[in-house]
Formats: sequence, C-alpha cells, structure tokens
Amino acid sequence: DPGSGKLYYYNAATRETRWEKPVVPPRVEEGPGVFGRFFKKMQENVIPDVSKGATSFFTTVRDVAKSVVTTPPRPAAAHNPWEQHYAPDGRKYWWNTETGESSWGPPPQ
Repeated sequence: DPGSGKLYYYNAATRETRWEKPVVPPRVEEGPGVFGRFFKKMQENVIPDVSKGATSFFTTVRDVAKSVVTTPPRPAAAHNPWEQHYAPDGRKYWWNTETGESSWGPPPQ
C-alpha cells in the first residue's frame, strides 16, 4: 500500500485486495492421461530406437501410439435374418432372408 508501505495482495481475476497472503490450494495430481502415457512410452521405447534409422523410428512411434490409444472393441451385432418391408397398402411386414418366411408381426428377437 503506497500510503502505509504495507504489503498487500491483489487478485487480478476478482479484483480483490487483501492484507493476508492467499492460501493456494494444493495441486491435485491427475493420472498421466493419454499424452502422458504416450510420452512416457516414447522415452522408454523410441529414444533408444533412433539409432536404428527412420523407418524403425516411425514404426516404433506408430506402435507406441496404438498401445496408448486403444479403442474398445465393438460387440458383434447379433445375426438377424429378418428384414422389415412394406406391403403395397403401406402395412409393415417382416421377411426372413434365410427361410423365406414372412410375418405381419415383428419376429421374435
């Protein structure tokens, strides 16, 4: 404070001033996330591989990226031979592509 010479603290975001030093909350460490895992694996696997040449280097980078970013496999769709169609009068019917059977009502699941 220019008038008293006493130290004060100013928060630019809130424009608040105070005499006491603000308490900074401890930083919460998060998991490494996808980029952290990628860079860690890069350090472990790629850096030693640089001496093997560019092709080996980029192959290793690709493999590291694939190992870090994984997409869970999608469950296979259940096989259903029934197709929905419309009769000339607009009514729905179902036709079995394997047996040739047709039905006005929905087929059993």
